[in-house]
Amino acid sequence: MNIKKIIIFRTDRIGDLLLTMPAVSALKQRFPGSKITMVISSQTKDLVGSNPDVDDVIVLDGARMRGLKEIFIFAKSLRKERFDLAVVFNPSKSFNLAIFLAGIPNRLGWDRKWPFLLTNRVKDEKSKGEKHEIEYNLDLVRSIGVAPGAISIFVPETDQSRLRIKNLLQENGISDTDDLIAMHPFSTNPAKLWPMDRFAAAADILYKTKGVRVLLIGDTESVKKSRGIRHIFEHEIIDLTGKIALEDLPSLFKRSRLLISNDSGPMHIAAAVGTPVVAIFGRNLPGVGPKRWGPHGRGHIILHKDPGCKVCEDNRCPIDYRCMKDITVQDVVDASLEIMEREDQKKVIYRDTLKPVKGKRGNLSAICISEIGWRGMRRLSLDMANHGIDVGVYIKGRVEEDVIDIITRHNRIRLYAIERHLFKPVLMREFFKRRFFGGLKWIITSKKRGWIDISARALRLKALHIVEAEDGYKLINYDGAKIEPGTLWGK
Repeated sequence: MNIKKIIIFRTDRIGDLLLTMPAVSALKQRFPGSKITMVISSQTKDLVGSNPDVDDVIVLDGARMRGLKEIFIFAKSLRKERFDLAVVFNPSKSFNLAIFLAGIPNRLGWDRKWPFLLTNRVKDEKSKGEKHEIEYNLDLVRSIGVAPGAISIFVPETDQSRLRIKNLLQENGISDTDDLIAMHPFSTNPAKLWPMDRFAAAADILYKTKGVRVLLIGDTESVKKSRGIRHIFEHEIIDLTGKIALEDLPSLFKRSRLLISNDSGPMHIAAAVGTPVVAIFGRNLPGVGPKRWGPHGRGHIILHKDPGCKVCEDNRCPIDYRCMKDITVQDVVDASLEIMEREDQKKVIYRDTLKPVKGKRGNLSAICISEIGWRGMRRLSLDMANHGIDVGVYIKGRVEEDVIDIITRHNRIRLYAIERHLFKPVLMREFFKRRFFGGLKWIITSKKRGWIDISARALRLKALHIVEAEDGYKLINYDGAKIEPGTLWGK
């Protein structure tokens, strides 16, 4: 396929959009020179604007496509752009008709809602809920020969977002050393609501046992609800409902130890930035359960009870949502403590006497850290930076932007920031082919996100893997040979 311009439709909610982005990334990797335009809703536009896989955005809410006149006008505008491929992830008669009238030669979508207007269609079996939503979306692009690589979800974060969150927390009496837990107890669907008094009880227990500060978050529509429940919290809760824009949530979640949430968009944002989630799920319809819609990635705990309903009536439940009420306060507390204790065990205790691997200016040490937790990773990376090593951090298929942000502020080093979709193919594919790096040329990234920009400059690259050992954390290379004892980060 000679594809130069792609238009992608995903106009529903936050979670739907985020769980589509791995498929968008796969399309970009399959057609690297193509221009990708995404049609999204106004609710989700802040999650796409600076995504490196997306070149342009069209904001289109459903109300604007209800009549034939609007569809014809939209199709006319698409025809002018001369797209080669259209992909409709959320089935829509209006979208299928529009891309047909626009004369787009390759039209991909599900076999629902006038599928005869498509040139390529895939059987829609999502209602079975047999796999994750990400995999269903990848199945759609696999049908045209797109082979996805490592799965990751890019969520934009800016210096301005980090500053706004820092200032907001300071205004509410939160210091940089306070441990935070975020709670998102709201939903417009009663079948997704865990009782509010149980959120409060769990928050109080976690405050008593771990001394954590609890943040209550929600959108502007949840402000009235939050005002009505503050009194049920025994200890102080920081109510940030309606005070945090969608684009600032990634920065808040990176600052939090975990998120406790109903099935929601913020749950998927937290998972995307690597923050562990205690996800509370109800409903026993396969197509809406946690196997399909749970938080993506490792380290999360999903709470889901089956009350034995023969048929789930969803938001018309005749037994007062027993599936949600069967989840106890202790269930949520135990899950939260398990996550926090797991992260505590992975911490690296900082020492001034450490002797990290020596590097020369202009060398890039890529640290693949999978077992020490993000706080340990920050300390370890900063210590290496203090010793003059340029550091890029690769973790679980993405660049750890929080660490890069810390290191770029450090005056003693120059950081060569590596963008996710450029870094991943080089590190993962080429390294295992040759077992070494002769150099690294793909290091260009966008200035819009505050990265340092380097044009086609080759750098020596040393790849290190950090693992836990009995006497501390050892730096080990990929063929298993241990490095000198001086490179041991002890407990």
